[in-house]
Amino acid sequence: MQNKIEIIKNWYTEQGYSLARINIDKISPDGIISLNISEGIIFDIEVRWMNSDGDYLDTSNDEDQKLIKKIKNMLETKKDSVFNRKILEEDEKKLINTDLYEDIKISLRPKVSSPGSVIIYFDIKKKIK
Repeated sequence: MQNKIEIIKNWYTEQGYSLARINIDKISPDGIISLNISEGIIFDIEVRWMNSDGDYLDTSNDEDQKLIKKIKNMLETKKDSVFNRKILEEDEKKLINTDLYEDIKISLRPKVSSPGSVIIYFDIKKKIK
């Protein structure tokens, strides 16, 4: 049975669903096995500006908030959707191809109060004009 679960897990991973977790939910008296598949949900996406020292900058001004909204709208990765590593990698390429940013680092953190959910952080260093 573990071998079959591993096959399913590998399929999810190959499709980009790298946060997928598969567990046996129950086994009926008839031998029917129910699996619980948790795909991993994006709880939130945060864009943070960084300076050359790696410190976070204040983004509360209107100009930064508009740019953050524009970035989020460019992304195919969306809040409350199923996390997909392949889509996130394509989103990163889109941002890099705009040639507006010197560096982009993406990290994931689990949302402790919401098991199976992650927060995606885009740490961005703007190009100096």
